[in-house]
Amino acid sequence: MAIIMDGNGRWAEQRGLPRGEGHRVGTTAAQEMVYGALEIGLRHLYSFSTENWKRDTDEVTAIFGAVQRELDEGPIRDLNVRQRWSGRPDKLLRRP
Repeated sequence: MAIIMDGNGRWAEQRGLPRGEGHRVGTTAAQEMVYGALEIGLRHLYSFSTENWKRDTDEVTAIFGAVQRELDEGPIRDLNVRQRWSGRPDKLLRRP
């Protein structure tokens, strides 16, 4: 199942906050999606599209950092949820 996380940065900007704050707040929605997926037995979620790579490097780094913090320190850390990469690994190191 694909989850397209969109609008977090705009949400923050509309409230006079930095875009990164929108991504941080968006992790709450992501947690709910993970819990829901586990509840219905869904094993894989896709959430970072090729369009996201067009964002500013600092923003992409902040998004990945937020995801990693959730997996390492957030409430879902004990649920055996892991981050996996699919697609073109070269894109992880060399962005357009």
